Amino acid sequence: MRKVLLVDDEKFITKGLRAIIERSDTSFKDIHECMNGKEALEKIRQEKFDLVITDIRMPGMDGLLFMKEAQNAGYIPKFIILSGYDDFHYAREGMSCGAKAYLLKPVKRSELLEALSKVEFELRKEENLNLEREKFSSLMDKFRENELKSILHSESMSEPEISNTIETIKLDILKKEYYVCLLARQEQGDGLDKGNYYMPLRVHVEDCFRDEQPSSVVFISIEDSVVIISDSQSDFEKLLKYLIEKEGGRYAVVLSERMNGAAQVRKAYMQCREAIKYKLVWPVNEIIRYCDISMLRKDYAIPLDSIKKIAQIIGTNRIKEVEGILNEIFDRNVLCRYHISYLERIVSCVNQFVIQYFREYLPQKAEFFDKYYELLKDIYNFNNMQEYLYALKNYIFEVNDFLLAIKDVYKDKDEIDKAIGYVYENYNKDLNMAVVANHVSLNYSYFSFLFREQTGLSFVDFLKKVRIEKSKELLKDPGFKIADVSHMVGYKDVKYFTRNFRELVGISPLEYRNRLL
Repeated sequence: MRKVLLVDDEKFITKGLRAIIERSDTSFKDIHECMNGKEALEKIRQEKFDLVITDIRMPGMDGLLFMKEAQNAGYIPKFIILSGYDDFHYAREGMSCGAKAYLLKPVKRSELLEALSKVEFELRKEENLNLEREKFSSLMDKFRENELKSILHSESMSEPEISNTIETIKLDILKKEYYVCLLARQEQGDGLDKGNYYMPLRVHVEDCFRDEQPSSVVFISIEDSVVIISDSQSDFEKLLKYLIEKEGGRYAVVLSERMNGAAQVRKAYMQCREAIKYKLVWPVNEIIRYCDISMLRKDYAIPLDSIKKIAQIIGTNRIKEVEGILNEIFDRNVLCRYHISYLERIVSCVNQFVIQYFREYLPQKAEFFDKYYELLKDIYNFNNMQEYLYALKNYIFEVNDFLLAIKDVYKDKDEIDKAIGYVYENYNKDLNMAVVANHVSLNYSYFSFLFREQTGLSFVDFLKKVRIEKSKELLKDPGFKIADVSHMVGYKDVKYFTRNFRELVGISPLEYRNRLL
């Protein structure tokens, strides 16, 4: 449905035009009216109209002046001129202002419909042409982007080849001085994969640059970060502010040195690739410039003693000390003074003397260690230092808990050994699990669980086995009666003793003695 604006100070004229248009079979169904050129000019500056039908003679601002002023509006509609004068001068001037038809009042229905049909045909033709242009432009943009990616990621392309390719794809911004920028997040996304996350971020960047820097280039790199090429450092400062206001969050904006000429574009990109590593330690929402990080010191000493001390503390009740040591090792203020290789070497030593050490020391936890090792072995698996430290501390605390649990098990194993010894010494007495658990100072239920874990038998079955084994030794002496043996191994009821004996040995105590004799 197309919009049409009727401009005439005679109300009955606009009513007549409206009636003809509404009853016609055209796409001009959204009809608006104005009384003079000044009012109409204000309206087309605020709204987009496909067609304006305007009178020539009007108070305040006539139709011709209105059409001339309309040329400066954001969107220029098609015009049809109305006049009560059969004057070639008006027609010629109106046509020079872009009018598609000149109709005399009173307007004939057939002439108006013919003019509308002509305008409608032109609009459809322009729309189709614009659509084809957009398709071609989109394909060209995609082609430029792919060619530029090839340049940035090709190690074998020479500078003349780069210059020739840039000339082919018509990237004029690279023919003068420019900067290359990488944009990435310094925090995790909301559950989105990188591709899905960086696409809307690219849209925000394009929105920011569209008005002030229409010649800038924006695309997503193979490594899933937004690449921007622009000719002013201030553009990136504005971009950072724009993103913080638009989306919030923390961003890494990395800037190459100022380059001159297409041949240097890959050099600029590689500078950004090097500088983006510093997002791990750089202050939040501050631009990282290659010229700053290229001068950082490399005369560092790895705090190896502190790293080894962490391994010594793990498995003790001093684990809280580890947090202080880690905060000292990974002090952002210290890390920012040195080249990124300082941080990489620290992480490598942590992997060697802490993670890998316990990976080999505790093979029974192999699956747990493999999960953490794959994550922690590369600092660039993380968006920032806080994420890395959080994962490292979780690993250390879990290993510590596991080692303490092992120590507890071995400590309690000694208590079960004491309990077993106590049973062998006191099997002939009125003995039960509560008495023995109390003797070794263990919780009743916990004692029951550990006792079965270590002996493979419940306490009752173990006590029964000890008593029957002792009774078999006593039955070898014919001087002891069966009742005497029963009492000597802790059974007050001879029948109960006999039943337990038959259950474990398969025959009665008397049959067992007779076989021995």
